[in-house]
Amino acid sequence: MNANRLEKAIKAAKEDRKNARIAKAHVGQWRASKAKALWDVYGTYSTRKAAALRYCEDLQRDLNGSVLRILSANSQAFTVGFFFKDPETGEGMFAYITKDYDRFCYADITSEEVLGKTFKEALEA
Repeated sequence: MNANRLEKAIKAAKEDRKNARIAKAHVGQWRASKAKALWDVYGTYSTRKAAALRYCEDLQRDLNGSVLRILSANSQAFTVGFFFKDPETGEGMFAYITKDYDRFCYADITSEEVLGKTFKEALEA
């Protein structure tokens, strides 16, 4: 993900904390999921799905994120989520990526309420 796109996505999260309800649902899915690889959810999968997961893994690596999990999947697409720290402030954030968008939200509004854990504890899970 290029730096400009990442900056815009994090800026949008800062300006729009209204996505907290959606984020809480995704963090709940993250909590319930143990799927970390495509074979955890698909018997066989396409090269496009493999490339999409590589994109998510690269984004996670670029953000120094941790605990990437596949949140949901169907025959057409899947959703991925992981925790990371805001590169500017160090605040805990949660990323959820679908085939249509990359979204980020602040973990302080999601992790303790949904997980019953602090951001640091969630990263260590």
